[in-house]
Amino acid sequence: AVKIMLCGKECSRTAEDEHTFYNHFLSLNFAENYSIVISKKERIWIDKVESEARAMLELQQSPHVLGAYAAGWYKSRHTLRSEHPYISSAPRDGVGAYGIAMELANESLQYAIYRTTLSETQVALFAAGVVFGLRDMHAKGVLHCDLKPPNVLVVPVDGIDLFVAKIADLGSACCVAKSFDCSSWNLPSCAEARFGTANYWAPEKKDTATNTFATDVFSAGLMVYEMLSANNGPDARTFSELVADVSDLYADAEEKGVWQELNMSIAIPHSAIEDPLRELLRCTLILDPKARCDIGRAARFAERMLAAVKL
Repeated sequence: AVKIMLCGKECSRTAEDEHTFYNHFLSLNFAENYSIVISKKERIWIDKVESEARAMLELQQSPHVLGAYAAGWYKSRHTLRSEHPYISSAPRDGVGAYGIAMELANESLQYAIYRTTLSETQVALFAAGVVFGLRDMHAKGVLHCDLKPPNVLVVPVDGIDLFVAKIADLGSACCVAKSFDCSSWNLPSCAEARFGTANYWAPEKKDTATNTFATDVFSAGLMVYEMLSANNGPDARTFSELVADVSDLYADAEEKGVWQELNMSIAIPHSAIEDPLRELLRCTLILDPKARCDIGRAARFAERMLAAVKL
């Protein structure tokens, strides 16, 4: 058995101290029942991974969230020194770290959209996967709070040369309120700081504690826009230009009290899905959060895209 202990005195133990501590227990023949001393920083990291595991395991009924099969402390067959910045570098014979056994994916959406030109069907599948995954999370009262292409993974579809997108990396996920299913999952509250990635923040998100269904929806819209801009060639309006516009127009709105519309004139070279895809962008990227569509409405546009490509 392994007992996890949090070190005291502001976690002043060095890696050498931990190794000495560990060897002391070995000398007392406690090899099968010893303690691992971890720092406060590592404890915080473990709490985050445990929270991510709980969210993933509770969301397993959704085919649009990456699968998780088990979570916990795993054994190591060798004495290793961890290179993770938040994990002690002291050797820990027989003990690895806390981890999650997840569904196998090919790559992140980030790599997929910048590596190759996507077909019309593949664009529809990726956009729908992101929207459907977020819909299933929001139905349980869970916000992702860090939606971006690196945090979505792509998984092959059996029998055909296509991939689906599945939301992953739920380390920043939180529960909106006690009235939702997630209230019993022991997730952080969405009123707490959830850092995310500033480039994908909704314009009304002034700080890390501003987390709502609407902020998640805006992030999803930005991801879909980025997927299109990455696949439109060198002359296409870039994602960074759109992010700059969001910032400028929000500053404008604060000063004048009037929300404006983003310029979303990006080319969509896919005739079958162009109309519902453009509607999806328009409704998710409205700057005024009160007028922005919820994820349920966005999902209806995604369903129309899939129908258009006969999926």
